[in-house]
Amino acid sequence: MKFVGTLVFTLLVISAYGLYDANSPVVQLTARNFEDLVINSNHVWVVEFYAPWCGHCKALAPKYDELAAKLAHIDDIVIAKMDSTANEVEGVNIRGFPTLKMWKKGSNTPIDFNGDREVDGFIEFFKQNGIEITDAPEAAATTDDAAATTETETETDKEDL
Repeated sequence: MKFVGTLVFTLLVISAYGLYDANSPVVQLTARNFEDLVINSNHVWVVEFYAPWCGHCKALAPKYDELAAKLAHIDDIVIAKMDSTANEVEGVNIRGFPTLKMWKKGSNTPIDFNGDREVDGFIEFFKQNGIEITDAPEAAATTDDAAATTETETETDKEDL
């Protein structure tokens, strides 16, 4: 049963994926899929409500993409955005652009993000709200491989002396 739920969620996320940037790991939401994906979810969602013409939103985009890529290995966290000039969600108060909100698992009440709009600022926000952030397994393996390569190269260099 859990597999079916995960499959349905994955298909909904894939269908919600927008073309804001073809290479973006950020999920594009609409008013039509917002409730099904965010409110009725068993995941943590961070949503940027943006306006395409907004300079602050444009400046945030690469950092937000970086955040989504950094957290892509954590299945329970979804980084998303919604064009608020084309979509309106009842009960979600947008006071300016960008507005950033987080919905925790099992909650339909958002938490406003008022932190530093850098990747580390978002990570700190997660931690302050009890969301555990782990490093990607590949990053750890890559670091170990690089250390091993450096050790081997050092040994080889010593042998050449």
